[in-house]
Amino acid sequence: MKRILLGALVLACTLASTPQLLASETQNLRFTVMVSKFENQTPFQGQLDLGNSWRTIMTGALGKNPHFIVVSESDMRQEAIKTQTFDASGVTTQGHTTSQRGNLTPAQLLVKGTITHYETKKGNNKGIWKSHNVEIGGTQEGSEIKATVQLIDASTGTVIVANNFTGKSKKRGVGITFRKNQTEGDLSTERNDSVSQAMIDAIDQTIAWMVTKLPSIPWRGEIMLIDGDTFVVNRGTREGVETGEIFVAGPIKILRDPDTGELLDVHVDEQARLRVDRVREKVSYCSVVAGDASLIQETMGVTRTSL
Repeated sequence: MKRILLGALVLACTLASTPQLLASETQNLRFTVMVSKFENQTPFQGQLDLGNSWRTIMTGALGKNPHFIVVSESDMRQEAIKTQTFDASGVTTQGHTTSQRGNLTPAQLLVKGTITHYETKKGNNKGIWKSHNVEIGGTQEGSEIKATVQLIDASTGTVIVANNFTGKSKKRGVGITFRKNQTEGDLSTERNDSVSQAMIDAIDQTIAWMVTKLPSIPWRGEIMLIDGDTFVVNRGTREGVETGEIFVAGPIKILRDPDTGELLDVHVDEQARLRVDRVREKVSYCSVVAGDASLIQETMGVTRTSL
């Protein structure tokens, strides 16, 4: 009885803490990211295109992660540009829903990499059960994939960080061997998806690693509209902004390494501090809580502060 009560108490505590954990995750400001096709340097030749598959799976996984906003792949962006050009030609009806040029979301971060190793191993364990001309045994398959991943600053093309990852998977199944008239046949129920599972394992590791690097990457927004005492910032819940957050506002200075062009820091010459009063998906409505509101102008930058 005591064990049951203790188990129920642990379960209740876990459920009670879950919303708090989810809430803390959404407080992280988000970055726009695009994944390039990975170069495949392995001799693997199969129905599965390793480079394209990595990009597709990783793009989907990043889209479900609360830390990132995924920008469509380069080929789809080209299709979007073609559509915008066609709509601008005047052939289509012009209205509020007509696609406009100059509104594509830019990627702040790029992910590219190289698949350096792929290996699949198969094994059979025959003789588990025999009856007349039928033999049943176990089968197993294991895959391993290795890749070098680079996280790149899209504004300069410089590599922010890079790392190596190894994904592994194991699959088990049942093998059936039958013999008749000196003829032997084989029927296996093993699943041929171990390569995908190994890739997913490596991608999960990659995304977890990327999240740990985000605090060192400068984040900024911009004041897009001033309406009386209300200052509208082009960042919202999509980027992880929450009501009550404080932004430092003022002219923005981007510090780059003069030799490499690498983005070193984003500095805001503070004129005022803004509190987020209302937040929507893509914008925040703010008011001044410190400093001189008359000094704030549209297109000035904002950065996050915990003070």
